[in-house]
Amino acid sequence: MKRTKLSALLFMVAGMLCIPATPVPAAPDAGIFYFETDLGEGLWQYDYTFNNTSDAGEYLYNVFFNFTQDTSFTFISLPVGWDGILWDGTTWETSIADTYSSDVDYDIAPGNSLGGFAFTVDYQAGDIAYDAQFSGGPIVYGTTARLAPEPLSSTFFITGGGAVLLRSLVKSRRKG
Repeated sequence: MKRTKLSALLFMVAGMLCIPATPVPAAPDAGIFYFETDLGEGLWQYDYTFNNTSDAGEYLYNVFFNFTQDTSFTFISLPVGWDGILWDGTTWETSIADTYSSDVDYDIAPGNSLGGFAFTVDYQAGDIAYDAQFSGGPIVYGTTARLAPEPLSSTFFITGGGAVLLRSLVKSRRKG
């Protein structure tokens, strides 16, 4: 019985050490996710959600998408209170889509998300580099990521191991 309790305790401590620490967002940070749809005939649709993962006080109000080549670009939809402009390659080497809130009331507050950003382009753009601007002045540079991240395999391992351990503890108590 003591050996079982010791094993259970060691397993739980080892499991806790395997769980990654939750990252604490440092000052301004954005998570921008998308769904990609092939519309055929060389057109691709991108539907975006902007997440403001910043600390308190940093409101997300502007996102630039930096395309890797000139593109035929069309905004399909923007959320209420947001506008967009396409800067073509005449001034810059490639096209840039600029989305921004038209009033501070529509800025994305820390810890909140906003979807409804959709556009089409004439090539499969995939992960598009972006610049996100915040009310405090800083700009965050990044690359977008797909929406459905894979769960951590260590989470599955710990959950399964915990279930097996719990089952063995219940069985040992019934016998003893």
